[in-house]
Amino acid sequence: MDNIFFSFSFSEFKPLVEHISKRMGESVTLQRCGLKPFHLAQLEAFKAAPLENSLQQVRNSRYMICLLGQNIGSEAESGKTYIELEIEAALEADVDVFAFLVGPEYDTLGNMPPAVRRVYERLSDCVTIGQLATNDSESVARQITNKLEDDVWQTLGEEEKLTLASDLLDVSGFPRHRLDRLPDSIRKQLTRIYRPGTPDNTSSPLAADLAQRKQWAYQSLTYGHQEQALKNLQKAIKEFGSDFFSCFWLSRLYALHGTREEHWRSSHQYAETLEKMLKDEDTLLTSLHLTHLGRAYCFQKDFAKAESLLLQAIESYPTYEALEFLAEVYLMQREQNNNIEWLHKAVDTMSSLLRFKLSHYVLVADRFTEKYPYTFTEVNTEVSHKLDSFYFNMHKSLSDNQQWAKQRLSLSAPQPPALLKDAALLQRAYVASQYVWQNYRLLRRASSQLTTRYINLQQQLDQLREQKKFQDQEHQLLSEALTEARDFLKARHERLEKVITAKEQEQAAHRKLQAGNIMGVIMFIAMGAGFNQSPNLGIPLLVGFILTLCIRAVFSKKKAKAVKSSEEEVNYVSEINRSLALSLSSFNNKIVQIELKTLLHPLLEEVEKLRESDITEAEHQLTTLYQNQSEQLNQTAATCQQELALLRHQTSTWLTKVNEFEQYSVSAHSGQYNHLMTRKGRIDVARKVELGSGSLESALFTAEESSLTGRALHLDGDRLKAWFDDSIVARSLIALTDNHTQAQPTTQQQTNHEYGQ
Repeated sequence: MDNIFFSFSFSEFKPLVEHISKRMGESVTLQRCGLKPFHLAQLEAFKAAPLENSLQQVRNSRYMICLLGQNIGSEAESGKTYIELEIEAALEADVDVFAFLVGPEYDTLGNMPPAVRRVYERLSDCVTIGQLATNDSESVARQITNKLEDDVWQTLGEEEKLTLASDLLDVSGFPRHRLDRLPDSIRKQLTRIYRPGTPDNTSSPLAADLAQRKQWAYQSLTYGHQEQALKNLQKAIKEFGSDFFSCFWLSRLYALHGTREEHWRSSHQYAETLEKMLKDEDTLLTSLHLTHLGRAYCFQKDFAKAESLLLQAIESYPTYEALEFLAEVYLMQREQNNNIEWLHKAVDTMSSLLRFKLSHYVLVADRFTEKYPYTFTEVNTEVSHKLDSFYFNMHKSLSDNQQWAKQRLSLSAPQPPALLKDAALLQRAYVASQYVWQNYRLLRRASSQLTTRYINLQQQLDQLREQKKFQDQEHQLLSEALTEARDFLKARHERLEKVITAKEQEQAAHRKLQAGNIMGVIMFIAMGAGFNQSPNLGIPLLVGFILTLCIRAVFSKKKAKAVKSSEEEVNYVSEINRSLALSLSSFNNKIVQIELKTLLHPLLEEVEKLRESDITEAEHQLTTLYQNQSEQLNQTAATCQQELALLRHQTSTWLTKVNEFEQYSVSAHSGQYNHLMTRKGRIDVARKVELGSGSLESALFTAEESSLTGRALHLDGDRLKAWFDDSIVARSLIALTDNHTQAQPTTQQQTNHEYGQ
């Protein structure tokens, strides 16, 4: 993967790319990190081969240099040029793209041809585009090479290319231009050696003269003028007495840069005076003071005293210098008597320095290689061997996580960069930074998938709850409709029985009335015949006729009453039928499910013919339909619960991997492999003790943990924000992994749980 790919128009930039490749090949920084550009012949071969071959090489590269001039080359496919397709492939594969507008025309962005502007607008959303408004090949090559070198050093945690400081004023690891970024306790201590004061701020001529003298010494130290600085510091002490600033720098200069016995003795003298001015809380200044003493004794060949003082310095406050000078004590003794003890101690000390600050190790290694070529080669080899297992484990961690993500989450990832066994330490550190970034990126993608699945499952469970509620409501409505219909049918049945009774009474009254009519006719005829024969006979018959008429009137009245009663009962039945129809129609309008409406439609068609058996059949169909729908919902809920259980297990596994990643990769070697990750991931790293939590899941709780070691990722102090887009969802997802510890639910709880309640 550690290759540099060029994307450009061959007709325009072929000679320039050849020149850039040459300059990159001369870069010691790129060489030490195993980075090399593709040879121009290889790039030409890619163009002649199928397009996918070229795109695959882009995906396997570490950097892509995109050069934009006055054209963007030939079209490949889909209306896009090779450059555009290569850019897309690089961005998809997380290849770092450096784009440059090359040519004097680009002193302003208004001179871009339309095709170039299209690519520029595509790139400007993703990468920073530089302007190299010149045709000078050497200038372009140098600037692009420097850009890559700067990126490499930033990956290794350095703001600029490493050099042995010529500025005598800087203490390794504590440059004065970063003074304001240091913790308060350290900044206060360093202010005593980095801020000599100014004459303008003094209250007396004598103090002004002292401040001026120290200011001159300060300027001499800044410019590396050692002799002039010594003179000004000595005059300051001679004329105004001992002060902390002067004693510190005199002790340091004579100890670190002295060349004669008298220089080292002078260092001891100033150190003795300085020691009286140190406070108990001056842990760093005490460490530097002891380091100066140890360094002087080392030059004086008093190795036992030097070792003791340097170990005390490291115990007071570990610094790069103390470890460097302690290692040199052991190297010098190894050179003298070849005792294996000094080799082991040198290896242990240099290993500590490497874990503490690799970049300082690299600088020291160059010096030691030149000064102790054979002995330090032994030490460096042993240090490399000791670290082999560490780099192997980092590679294995990434490979294992990639395999897990691919098998369990179907997430693909680029092949991790290979690390040769004999690779230089700088390359190892550079590749380790790649491992850390790729591991974080993979686990971050995994968290996005897990949260997306969790949100989808919760939405499905919410929908199931709504469907269940809706189904129950619909079932209740139809049940009420059928119950009400059954009540109407019962009432109708009772009325129909009354109708029958009324009809029977009506018929009986009709028969009696007919009988009365017949009797009346007979009596009328008899009365007429009686009066014809004799008045005495006619009068009784007249009375009988009148009685017959009275009886008939009674029968007629009873018949009318029976007819009215019958009509009323029939009307009651009709009213019940209308009410039944209205009831069924009302429920039909309330019900939404088509299946339930289908059950009601036959009942609505001929209400007069509706029987209780029809209601019973509809109830049976409703029960069957409800059971089928409930079974479908339960099956869907069971599937969701299975997916939720799988998600719970995968989230638990993911948490384990994240905690291992933070504890063993992020925390490794003082966190010096995290710079690429924090820069590209836009996150921060802090000690767990500062964040107040050990494992990631423990960040959900306020309980304090007894022992917090290592480092962890965070964003604005929130660990979850470094791993999730939504902290609230993250809390719910992580809390899900603790469900298996809860008590077994009751039947009702289990039913609720199926729908996520």
